[in-house]
Amino acid sequence: MPRPRGTGCITCRIRRIKCDGGKPHCRRCVSTGRKCDGYMPVDSKLSRRDLAAAAREPPPSRWRHYEPAPAQPSLALFSYPGTAAKQDLRDREYHLFDLFRSNTAPPTTSFMPSKFWARDVLQLAHSEPAVWHAAVALAAIQNRWKNETLRTSTSDIQPSSQTNEAELHYYRAITRAREMHEPTQLLALSITLGAAANLMGRLRESRIHLVSGRRILSQSGLTDATEQAAEMLARLDLEAMSFSEATAPYEHEDTDVFRQMLLDNENIVSYEQAAGSLFRMLRICMLAGQVPSVPDDSGFPEDLVSALETWEKSVAAFEAKRKERRGADEKDGMIPALAIRMYHTLLRIFGRVSFLGPQIRYDEHLNLFERLILLCEGLFQRMQNAVGTITMELGLIVVLFVVGARCRHPNIRHRTIRLLTNLKGQEGLWRSDATAACIQTIMDIEYDELRSHTAEQDTQALPSVNEHTSDTDNARKDPEMSTEELEQRLTEAMAVPWDVWSDPKFILPCHETWDGVTVIPEVCRVKQAVPTISIAERCVSATVYISSGDDENPIRCIRNEKAWF
Repeated sequence: MPRPRGTGCITCRIRRIKCDGGKPHCRRCVSTGRKCDGYMPVDSKLSRRDLAAAAREPPPSRWRHYEPAPAQPSLALFSYPGTAAKQDLRDREYHLFDLFRSNTAPPTTSFMPSKFWARDVLQLAHSEPAVWHAAVALAAIQNRWKNETLRTSTSDIQPSSQTNEAELHYYRAITRAREMHEPTQLLALSITLGAAANLMGRLRESRIHLVSGRRILSQSGLTDATEQAAEMLARLDLEAMSFSEATAPYEHEDTDVFRQMLLDNENIVSYEQAAGSLFRMLRICMLAGQVPSVPDDSGFPEDLVSALETWEKSVAAFEAKRKERRGADEKDGMIPALAIRMYHTLLRIFGRVSFLGPQIRYDEHLNLFERLILLCEGLFQRMQNAVGTITMELGLIVVLFVVGARCRHPNIRHRTIRLLTNLKGQEGLWRSDATAACIQTIMDIEYDELRSHTAEQDTQALPSVNEHTSDTDNARKDPEMSTEELEQRLTEAMAVPWDVWSDPKFILPCHETWDGVTVIPEVCRVKQAVPTISIAERCVSATVYISSGDDENPIRCIRNEKAWF
């Protein structure tokens, strides 16, 4: 009996080649070294032609099931070429979706394992045209990023065409959203569209997709079917909290829905689960920092302390079992192992320094900041294939921003800016070049405030701005570590047992010291910076709030600054 039409594996259908139908992976994919993405359900009726013939009608006046961002696309985006060009457009769609599968999703999932981008979106795209177009839009954005920002184009498509290409599929995804009804599918679309809006720099639209997703989850409730999508929505929400822009403040509507996602820290069986719990604790900590109700001058709500200790014990047990199964030389899990330690260290800093307290208290935790930048450097060395790429979720950049903005040690700051400069990437809302410019601006402002503050004193010992704003490979005391030294320090960092973090007597060793370093007074420190980023002008405009050192009136002055990247 001949094999039914359209039942080949997802990979072969994308490539438009004959599939042998082997299970669980077809032999054609395996023999050529390609990843076989499995098969669609047997009752799926969506053909390749159906997938390619996307959104032929103009956008409707309203959507019953999903509220898209209120941007108005040009009518030209919905015009169609003649018959002779249609096949080329279909081939282009297949190419972009294959690019999403092979190039866009892997950098995100290699940092923090996630079935959502590696499996769920791929499968859902073949049954829901809206998700298909959202995924194609993400691939088009990545293609544009490489061709425009990195100037490594091998494509014959011009930048303006790539911009229209991403917008075309983005708006088609919004158009086809009205055809979707299942909460799980709608959540997946909210996340995918939100990620696309982030990468296009449309922060207000991203906020609307996020609010829509929270509303869907609030109405449907947390179930086994929505659990995976809800986890990803919570990560997108954490990203929105971490990036506050003047034009699009964080919306608190329906945020209570995430409280249903209990911290399952007692039985961690994967790095994906460990990361999910860690991000939820980070979110709780950040929310607690927005109100002056945290006890005993700590950054942690009381119930989070025990939750974190339980998490540390559970991760220790998981890694011990994992090492026993895979052997001492196993390296496959090194990236997620470094990543959870990086975010764990960030959470420990937040737990020791209240968001609302004076900035100078961060100086007491130089050892934790040094550990953070070391873990970031180790991850950078192991993720060279992700350098110069975009990812849909938080990664290194947000952590590097915290290090550069809050740690005033010049060597740590120089290492941070150097790493951001070399990264040349974008992680969700966070661009490495814009973040490096922000940190450099904060440094300049603080040393400018320092000179003004000490104008009537002997300023001979004070550093000039040029010493701190010159090229990060010159005029500094921290020469770049060799690979051997970096690996040795990483080995020491990885060897720190999980159970020592709850011991109040434990002091993490530190190579850097404050000896001979000019300490910036509290009244000269940047307490908060609220940026507005223009990608077109490659400019960051920031409203900067300078600390007063007074708890009752914490802001001494406000400065408006610009930086170009």
